[in-house]
Formats: sequence, C-alpha cells, structure tokens
Amino acid sequence: MDETQPSTSHFDGHARATATAKEAFSNGWISLDELDRLLASINQAPTPERALDIVAPLNTIECRVHHTAGTTANSGNALRVAATILFYLCLLAFLINVLIWVIIAITNEALYFWPIWLSIPLFITGFLTILAEKMTRK
Repeated sequence: MDETQPSTSHFDGHARATATAKEAFSNGWISLDELDRLLASINQAPTPERALDIVAPLNTIECRVHHTAGTTANSGNALRVAATILFYLCLLAFLINVLIWVIIAITNEALYFWPIWLSIPLFITGFLTILAEKMTRK
C-alpha cells in the first residue's frame, strides 16, 4: 500500500464518528453549533480511534438525559405559546364585539354593554397564559 494514501479503516473510523455526530444532532442531543464543532474536530483527527474518541461522550446516558430535559423544556414552550395564542384569539373576539357594540350604541343609543360577557374567557385565558409562563420558567 502506498504510504501517502490513508487506509480504508481510516475512513471507516471517521465515517462512523461522523455518523454518530449526525445521529446525535438528528435526535436533538446536540445543537447545530456543537455538530459543526464536532465535525471539524473529526475532520482534523489524525487517527480513526481519535475520531471515535471525540464522539464517545455522545454515547453516554447523560447525553440522552440532557435530550429528555430539552424535550420537557420544548413542551413547556409549546404550552406557553398555545396559551398565548388562545389569549390573543379571545382578545380579538372581544375587540370585534366591542367595535360592533360601539357601532350599535351610536346608532340606537343602547346602554347595555353586552360584550362584557366576552371578558370572562378573556380573563380565563389571560390567567392561563400567566400560569403557563410561570410553569415554564426555571
């Protein structure tokens, strides 16, 4: 074999290390910045063993536990976003009803403020939004 050409096992070790890093990224265990850093380190590794050593921490239980904690945080963010969207939908419905009431009140001189009943779901969703915000804070 020519001394200037790396062996195929050299490429196999680097390929396995690259595949491990990409799998960790696709599972959400590492961020895009960490993936870029790992791939650069794997590319610079002089031996296949060193390349595999670079990604060895990705096979630990702590990495998978970190992924589970991130999933919980993401579900908390989803709860907060859902509560906020629901609040703004209720607010929009309330404002549309107030606008309709104003138009009717101007034309008919009505005194009864019937959109007040729409403030009940508005207050409930506002409370839920605040509660979701407090629940997702660390």
